[in-house]
Amino acid sequence: MVRTLDLVRHATAMENYGSQKDIDRELTAGGIRHAVILGKYLKSTGNAPKMIISSNAQRAKHTAMLLADCMHYNEDLVSINDDLYNASIRVLLDAINNFDDKLDHILMS
Repeated sequence: MVRTLDLVRHATAMENYGSQKDIDRELTAGGIRHAVILGKYLKSTGNAPKMIISSNAQRAKHTAMLLADCMHYNEDLVSINDDLYNASIRVLLDAINNFDDKLDHILMS
């Protein structure tokens, strides 16, 4: 079976100020708007992913949840994986390969 993987970079995030950790950076208002536009587009194609995988970075999680909301997904179709934040290619490939073969279309944020 052929599997499709959509790669989505998180939407625009706030700059890193002061002592804030990179992992805690939030989306900007523009980033939220762009994620919603992308989510609506993915839904409109009729070929939306079956599952969304995201790192635990706040901006990536928020992007994933906005996409899921626009596609009317339940939260159980979004998988937050702590290992994906600043991950190596090997870790990313392992995360992709560990999903059920029935999932023929995955979005990674």
